[in-house]
Amino acid sequence: MAEKPSYEELQKRVHELEDAEAQQLTQNKALERLFNLSLDMLCVASLDGHFRIINSAFENTLGHSRQVFLETPFIEFVHPDDIAKTQDAVALQMTGESVSYFENRYRCKDGSYKWLAWTAVPETDEGLIYATARDITERRHAETALAFSEQRFRTIFNSSYQLVGVLDPKGILLDANQTALDLGRLKKEDVVGRPFWDTYWWRYSTEVQDRLKDAIRDASQGKEVGYEEDVLDGNGEIRTINFTLKPVLDQQGKTVLIIPEGRDITDIKRAEKEAQQHHQDMAHVIRLSTAGEMASGMAHELNQPLTAIVSYCGTAASLANSLVSPPKQLCEILERAAKQAHRASDIIRHLREFVSKESSRNELLDLDQVIRDIINFLKYEIQKGDVKVEFNPGCRPCKVNVNKIQIEQVLINMVRNSLEAIVNAESTESQIVVKSRILSDNLVEVTVADNGPGIKPVMIDTIFNPFQTSKETGMGIGLSLSRTIIEAHGGKLWVDKDYQNGALFGFELPVSK
Repeated sequence: MAEKPSYEELQKRVHELEDAEAQQLTQNKALERLFNLSLDMLCVASLDGHFRIINSAFENTLGHSRQVFLETPFIEFVHPDDIAKTQDAVALQMTGESVSYFENRYRCKDGSYKWLAWTAVPETDEGLIYATARDITERRHAETALAFSEQRFRTIFNSSYQLVGVLDPKGILLDANQTALDLGRLKKEDVVGRPFWDTYWWRYSTEVQDRLKDAIRDASQGKEVGYEEDVLDGNGEIRTINFTLKPVLDQQGKTVLIIPEGRDITDIKRAEKEAQQHHQDMAHVIRLSTAGEMASGMAHELNQPLTAIVSYCGTAASLANSLVSPPKQLCEILERAAKQAHRASDIIRHLREFVSKESSRNELLDLDQVIRDIINFLKYEIQKGDVKVEFNPGCRPCKVNVNKIQIEQVLINMVRNSLEAIVNAESTESQIVVKSRILSDNLVEVTVADNGPGIKPVMIDTIFNPFQTSKETGMGIGLSLSRTIIEAHGGKLWVDKDYQNGALFGFELPVSK
């Protein structure tokens, strides 16, 4: 039989138990104090949905008393929109799975809600859940504000009519707005992450790329760069932009970003060019009008002495013929002089008609006869240039209802252009062939062909534009004005681009019925 412990031993054991209980109590108080000192919300909850233990952070964060928390199912604090995902999290823990992170909103005492971020570990044997939560309301508000700010920035960024992008200091494109992408019919993945000068807009020209590289280098050193540049649009056409590169500096003055910005000024430049051209047109019209007035005045003044010359030649011829033996050569000379004076008078009359402002009415004319008159009108220039002019009229005469002076102006311009091209090129066996023919669709066609140097390929597509000329002293208005005249008469003026032996121009006019 074991000996009974002595009184002293029993007393010692009682003291040990008391000391252990006191130490445990001290530890529990320390844990409880530490538990309540935590800024995070700590709790123990049962799987049936009630809090068992909460720390002071719950009261401090949400405002409810400890008693309210312990007496109320915790699901009643949850925002209605977050109940489903909270129940899913509890159900997952009932299977023994931990919840590493989820967010929901808890109701405060004043009726507002705060966002909490939870981490929970279940103890299924005990039927408990150990959880910690942190107030992330300010972070969520900051994220919402940041998202709104980003959305607002992106809206402004993409709705701007300017072409805007973002580069790093080395010139790598980080972002481009929708306007810039739409210009090239591009997607972000087509350009973002590439050197800016190697993107679609600039690749059409190495010279343009080199200028852009130099500009980016200057901008990366803190210099704002601006100049006009051409970019390629999605249709393969060149657009002109007013282009700037603006550096973004940090507090130390170091470039951290570069903002490229461009404004499409193609239409503005075109309008400026058209306005300038309009002013030039007006100046040319004024000069031509002045020249016409001068020519008309000169024709009037010259007509009087020419009439006198004809009269004197006639009188001299009459006197010579009255002689008993008139010198034959003298009579021939006087006859030729009178004939040339008449011819000069006809040329001047024609010139006065040509520059007359009153010759605006249409009349029925034999087009072949008009062509013959013009060739005769230019006879001196033709002989001076030693050029053979051949006229092949149509198979039958035809009438056209036209303004005589304007059609003569077109014919003079076409024949004179061929004359000047041949003479300036010093061609041998120079020849101009003028033809007329009736087309099957009640049109008459007139062509003027020469065996000169032809038209330069670079001018073939713009030759009818105003002020386009290959002549050193030309104004470049003749063909443009001729086309306007022919089109006003219901016809068309054209150039044969495939003609190999010189140049061939032609026009068509409706035949009068």
